Amino acid sequence: MHVPYPNARRAAMFALITFTCTAPVHADYPERPLRYIVPQAPGSASDTSARIIAAELTRVLGQQIVVDNRPGAGLTIGINMVVRAAPDGYTIGYGNIGGLAINRSMMKVPYDSLKDIQPVAQTNSNGMLLAVAPQLPVKSVRELIDYAKAHPGKLSNASSGNGTPGHLGGELFKDRAGLAIVHVPYKGGAAAMTEL
Repeated sequence: MHVPYPNARRAAMFALITFTCTAPVHADYPERPLRYIVPQAPGSASDTSARIIAAELTRVLGQQIVVDNRPGAGLTIGINMVVRAAPDGYTIGYGNIGGLAINRSMMKVPYDSLKDIQPVAQTNSNGMLLAVAPQLPVKSVRELIDYAKAHPGKLSNASSGNGTPGHLGGELFKDRAGLAIVHVPYKGGAAAMTEL
């Protein structure tokens, strides 16, 4: 099977090594499907990566890895479900900098990401880009800034949720350029892109 994301194969192999190291204690692990909680909506970059990893882990482990999308509250809902799950090795989670690092500095979250979560592997890294609807009469960042300044409060900035890198990147852009643009948080990047 060709894995388009080489880090997905590394993550699957790391998980296999981790699971193999526990084999003498739990020789039949995994005996049943594993739940893979993704705190973002279906169709997001995280969901896509998680599904590639889940498919590879399913193949390697011989047990189904079930992706369970739990978006909302800036990834806090899904991450909290991972934290509260029974520590039996049958619930794993997918996280990113928004839910694991940024949120704890912006809001009160029901978990301590430094103590309650054990990172296993970095599976991928995502870039960010600035895109506009084709109807907007701009062809460059300079034209976008000029247009936004001429129409204060009339433009909106979609992100995959409060506290996400897209949200904070948008806020930084607005601050540095001196713009009045309304932030609109969505439950995942796929929903935000659809609205564009």
